[in-house]
Formats: sequence, C-alpha cells, structure tokens
Amino acid sequence: MGSGKSSFLNSVLSELKREELNDRVQNLQVVRPGAQTSVTQRLRSHTFKDKIKIFDTAGFELEKTVNTTLILKKIVDGEVAEGTKFDDILKTKSSMEGDKIHCVVLVISIHSADNLDPALIQFYEQLIGMLTDIEVPCQLLVTFVDKLVEKTEDLKNLYRRRDIKQKIENVAKKMRISTSNVLVVSNYFQETKINQIKGTLLLEAFGQMLMAAKPFQERM
Repeated sequence: MGSGKSSFLNSVLSELKREELNDRVQNLQVVRPGAQTSVTQRLRSHTFKDKIKIFDTAGFELEKTVNTTLILKKIVDGEVAEGTKFDDILKTKSSMEGDKIHCVVLVISIHSADNLDPALIQFYEQLIGMLTDIEVPCQLLVTFVDKLVEKTEDLKNLYRRRDIKQKIENVAKKMRISTSNVLVVSNYFQETKINQIKGTLLLEAFGQMLMAAKPFQERM
C-alpha cells in the first residue's frame, strides 16, 4: 500500500505511448490523497501489442495476508475475470474465466525497505515460495522518489550507488529472492513531461519483466 504500484503502471504506459501522448505523462488518477487502503479495488488490465497484458491488483494489507495469498493464487491460475472486485473473489464458489499470469511483480517503496514489518517479510517470503512452487517467475520492484538523487543524471549510476546496492541486497536477503530479480525505478508522480533517464529505468525494468515471462511467450 502506497508503494507506487499503480504509479509504476501509469509511468510505463506513458513511456510505451510517448509518441501518442507527445512526451507527456499519462494523466490517470492512480493515488487517492490520504487513502489508508489500496485505491485499486478491482482486477484491471492494460493491453499492448494485442497480446501482452499488464494487470493491476489491490495492495497487500498485513491483516489480510492469508486471504491475499489465496486471492493471488486464483488470479495467477486464471480463475478470476477482469473487473471482479477483490473482496468478492473468495465469495465465488465456481471458477471464473480469466487470463493466466506469467510473471508476478511485487512492489515496495525503497523508503520502507529497511523497516518492513517482520510479519510482512514472512508473508512476502511465503508468497515468493508459492510462486516458485508453481513455476511462475517473480520480480521485486523497488520504487523511490527523486529526493534520493541530487541530479536526474545520477540515475544513470543508480545500481552502482553503495546505499542503493546495500538496500537491494538487504531486501533480497530478507525475502529470499535473487538480487537479479530486484529492479529499481523512479515513477512519474507529479511530473507532466517524461524524461529520458527516468524513462530508461522504467523500460529496462519492464523489459526484464517481459524476459521473465519469455518461456511462455515462446509457446504462444
């Protein structure tokens, strides 16, 4: 919750449609000011290249992690129809027709990475284990805001920064995920125009996600 999940989706779509949008950031209401629960309440998707879909889910709330695991498992298995409210998924006894998920991306804020609740870490670890068992690749996306860097150009050497590298290694160790599956981006949050360096990070992360799902793509 508040990790930048929907903002990342909005930012990537802005990059993918940059010519159509004339280099402007797609203007979607992805964050409700002062919200205490996830803004995303229904399973939504955005399609590009006719075949590839990006799904947006509700954020994880610690007190609901047991249900969240069950809900995510049903979504990944393609048993949830698009547009379904997350609170209604477990109320439906029969399976719905939906799209199977071929790569799951977990999103956390770099500002909270060092102070994650131990119970939340355990939940993430179990969730990643579940995805490993069913052979669905998982990526961990770490988001940050520009105040972490003095100049936009500093983003070029982001992964070489000692403090960023340390945070990536720490969070990967806690969640028992390979550092190669941890991606770092800065979303477009208040900007109106996209920029090359931030966009490069976003597209590199998105490309890594597509590569993780490549074995399925090759069977299409």
